[in-house]
Amino acid sequence: MSKPDDDLLETSESTPRYTSLDEVLAHLWSYAARGARYRDNAMATPIFVSTAVEGGPSARTVVLREVEEGRALLCHTDRRSRKVAELAEEPRSIWVTYDRQEHQQFQFIGRSSVHTDDDVADRMWAEESPDELVFYFKRSRPSEGAAGPTSAQDFESVSEDEARGNFAVVRTEIEAIMWQHVHPEGEYRARFEWDGGRWVGTWLIP
Repeated sequence: MSKPDDDLLETSESTPRYTSLDEVLAHLWSYAARGARYRDNAMATPIFVSTAVEGGPSARTVVLREVEEGRALLCHTDRRSRKVAELAEEPRSIWVTYDRQEHQQFQFIGRSSVHTDDDVADRMWAEESPDELVFYFKRSRPSEGAAGPTSAQDFESVSEDEARGNFAVVRTEIEAIMWQHVHPEGEYRARFEWDGGRWVGTWLIP
């Protein structure tokens, strides 16, 4: 990760410099949870990378909807999307973001499952606002060709039952986390891996 200009680095002077791996791990999950709840940091809209072998990896911005602290990140998507097909082929995936204000890079790495007709999807559908669900009320599939610029509201709409059928939740159970912080007192980096019962952290050379 390239180092920012000196004038930009000044904006992170008030950011703590974490001196223990336990502090870093708590910060990582707290930061993600805040992005999902308050939408005021970079984890609110991370890049989600799927790693299907055929055609290579693909990446897109998603909205982080929920965090199971210490274990998983969740977003919702159209079950007809390419993302869902890719995850069925290869579940390994990465959530990555960079906080420009605090000069921290976050990578949450794990395996994703797609939930369509279960309690997870039912709950998230029921809890979501109508404005956020409007994209699932369209008959056309995501990324279909169009004659010109369009929005979700421009397409032929479907019933609520059909819209619910288009809705899916992606849940990534995290297996590793990479983190890097460009701090005024010095750049540093850490990695955490899930050993089946707890997180094990290691300091790394930046």
